[in-house]
Amino acid sequence: MQLTRGQQQVVQKMSALKRKLGRMPSVPELSAALGYSYQALRQHLGALERKGLLEVLSRGQGRSSEIVLTPQGKLLLGQGIPVLGYIAAGPMTPAVQHNLGLLELPGSPEACAFVVDSDSMADFFLVGDVVVVRKVARPPRSREICAVSDAETGRATLKYVTLQGDRVLLEPHNPAYPSFTLPARELRLLGVFEYMLRGRSPEHLLRTLGVVM
Repeated sequence: MQLTRGQQQVVQKMSALKRKLGRMPSVPELSAALGYSYQALRQHLGALERKGLLEVLSRGQGRSSEIVLTPQGKLLLGQGIPVLGYIAAGPMTPAVQHNLGLLELPGSPEACAFVVDSDSMADFFLVGDVVVVRKVARPPRSREICAVSDAETGRATLKYVTLQGDRVLLEPHNPAYPSFTLPARELRLLGVFEYMLRGRSPEHLLRTLGVVM
């Protein structure tokens, strides 16, 4: 998304104040921090509202207006991780991507998450685990857990991935499933495994998105 220089400054200052205050700044707080007049700031905020990044909510007469980030705005400020859908940790099966919502966790533009719904990584990942991955451009040369998708079929899974020349080796953790190789050009890498959420914490986060496992 393209932002003007002024809009970028507003977003950056909002992010800095959010870290400092532990909450989103009010409109007067943001205006003072930027050195902008109230009207100048409202013009920038109005443009950011039209781009779907935030809402400015009136809290009544005599009270400062409140800035509320949308899910897209939280992503821009690194305040959330998008849950792209369900992913098999089993045989290469169609990825079910629903754009389920946003995990209210610190994130980055390279981070995304999937909900595990199969068992080829059994005793490593369980059905219902939330797996956070980091988007990368190339397969890893060393053996790493990755979310991958076949470029031609759209099939997706979690596997150990190793680049071997012009091919990639995909291995399950569960010995009940076979290993196999693909031409590297046919592999779409969704991300390298960063960390996993399990138990009551991810269940609560997912319930806020209306996800039922």
